Amino acid sequence: MTLLHNPDAVFLDNVILCDEEEQSSPQPSLQSAKEQFERYREENEMKIRDLEQTLALLGKHTTDSKEEDEHNYSDSVDVSLSEDMYSLMMLKPFWSIAYFLGILTFCVQIALLILVLLAQFNRDLGGGDQDRQFKVPFGVSPIVRVGQFLVVILSIVLQSDVQIAIQYIFILQRGNSNIQQIQNHQTTAEKDGNSGASSPFMLRAVYFPNLLRFVQGLLVLAILMILIIQNDDYLDLVLNFTAIYIVSEIDDLLFKVVRRGFFCFGLTKSAADVETIVLKDEKKKNQCSIYSSSTLRSLVLVIITAAMLTILQRFSKLQNDGFFLRQVYPDCIVDHPSYIGDGICDNKWGNYNTKECGWDAGDCQILNERLGNGANIGCVVNVPTWLGDGICDDFPPYNTEACDWDGGDCIV
Repeated sequence: MTLLHNPDAVFLDNVILCDEEEQSSPQPSLQSAKEQFERYREENEMKIRDLEQTLALLGKHTTDSKEEDEHNYSDSVDVSLSEDMYSLMMLKPFWSIAYFLGILTFCVQIALLILVLLAQFNRDLGGGDQDRQFKVPFGVSPIVRVGQFLVVILSIVLQSDVQIAIQYIFILQRGNSNIQQIQNHQTTAEKDGNSGASSPFMLRAVYFPNLLRFVQGLLVLAILMILIIQNDDYLDLVLNFTAIYIVSEIDDLLFKVVRRGFFCFGLTKSAADVETIVLKDEKKKNQCSIYSSSTLRSLVLVIITAAMLTILQRFSKLQNDGFFLRQVYPDCIVDHPSYIGDGICDNKWGNYNTKECGWDAGDCQILNERLGNGANIGCVVNVPTWLGDGICDDFPPYNTEACDWDGGDCIV
C-alpha cells in the first residue's frame, strides 16, 4: 500500500508501461527502409526527367522563335527629324507662330516657282516662237538630250522633300513609339492627349505638314520637268536646275534663321527640340512583299521617276519627228529639226536656209540680207556674222565675189 502512494513508484510504473508499449509496436527493418528510399528516388527521377524534357522543349521553342524574329526583323534604324520649317510645324498647334511661318514658307516657295515658270514661257526663242507650243525647241542635240535624262534622275535623288514626306507618313503611325516621341517634345501648354494619338493630333503633326512638304516637292519636280523640256542648251539646263533647287531649300534656310535665335525664345526652343528627336524606322529582313513598308515607299518614288522619264521620252520623240517644227513651218522638211533656230546658219546642205524653213528660223537672216534677196546662191561660210562686220576677212570663202567681198569689208 505504501508503494502505491509513492510518487516515485508511480513514475516507475509509467516508465515500465511506456517501454512495454514501444516494445509491443512493430519496428521498421533496415531492408524495408532501403526499399522505400529506392522507390521514392525512382519516382523523383522520373519526375525530374519529365521536367527536363519539358524545359528542353520550351527552350527550343523560345530559341526558334527568337531566331525567326531575328531572321524576319532587323534592328530599327534611327531617323533624325529633318531640320526645316515643316518639321517645326509638327511640334506646334495650328494657331502657333511656327505654323504661320511654315505656311508662309510654302506660299513663298510656290510663288517663286510660278514666277520662274512664267519667265520661262515669256522667253524669246526666235524663229516664230510666238507660234511655238509650250515654248518647246524644235529639237535638241544628243549631248543636251543625255543631259536632260541625267538631270531628271538627279532631281529625283536630290528632291529630299518628297522622300522625307513619304518616309514620315509611313513611320509616323498611331500607336508606335515615334508618335510618342513627337508627343513628348510638345512645347504647348495644351496637348492632344497622352494615351494615344488623336485624329486632330495626327492631322496637325503628321498629315498636314508632310502634305505641304510633299506638294511643294512635287511642284518643284513638275516645274523642273517643264524647264528640262524647254531647254536646248546644256549650260542653261544646269543653271535652271540650280535655281529650282535653291527655291526648294528655302524651308531649310528659314529653319536655320529660327534656330539662331532671330525669333521668340519659344520658337528657338522648338527648333532645338527638332534636332533632338530621333525616330525609329523598323524594316523587315528578306521581305519582298508588295505590302511591305519599304516596297510601298519605293513604289511611290518609282512611279514619280517613271512619269518624268515617260514625259521626257514623249517630248523627245515629238521633237525628233518634227512635230513642233511643223507647228511653225508646216512645209519645212529637214533631217535634223534641232538645227533649225539653233543660232548657227546651216547654209552648206539641206533645206535649212529656205523660205519654207524660215531661212533656218532666222539663223541665216544676216547672211541673206548681205547677199541680196535671201536666195543665197554661192556664199557658204561657217560664221555669217563675220560678213560686213567691219573687218576684212581676207581669205576664202569670205573675200570672194559670191560673198560680196566679205560683205563689203574688203572693198577698198
